[in-house]
Amino acid sequence: SLYWVAGLTRRELRLLGCLRALRFFRLLIIRPLRVVGRILNALYVSLPAVANLVILIVFWVFAFDLVGVSLFRGAVIADWYPDGEGLSTDLNFANPGDGFLTLCVLLRFEGWTALWADLLRAKYTVDPPQEWMVYAFFVVYLVSTVYMMLSVFIALLLDTLENLYTSVP
Repeated sequence: SLYWVAGLTRRELRLLGCLRALRFFRLLIIRPLRVVGRILNALYVSLPAVANLVILIVFWVFAFDLVGVSLFRGAVIADWYPDGEGLSTDLNFANPGDGFLTLCVLLRFEGWTALWADLLRAKYTVDPPQEWMVYAFFVVYLVSTVYMMLSVFIALLLDTLENLYTSVP
């Protein structure tokens, strides 16, 4: 009858009919991908807000960098830790660039106790900071950047997800 319209033989049409059995797999594969697609869409929609948060974090870290350089610039690097933790030629506050790198490493909570201990017992070429200043610097930096900024970042993503789920039926 209408086989000639599609240019298929009866046998080829029967093979296509057998593919209907694969509809079940569509439920298993496509539906989870829709959820992942919504999450990726939420991440895409929240990019401007995340970019603003990243800029805020960079400025915040830079402000602490300037404070750290002014407090710890004269610390003499002594390699007390053989694994490279603590004050080293890479992680120090000798200049703003090294200080920024050091604070970015501290954002991941990597080696902060060794760095903190090194700054407390280091010899300084200039007036050393008072002990309470070292404690205050690390406590305020770690609490403000890691906990507050991370919670703001997660809240931003959750708010975007909530807005997408309420706007899309």
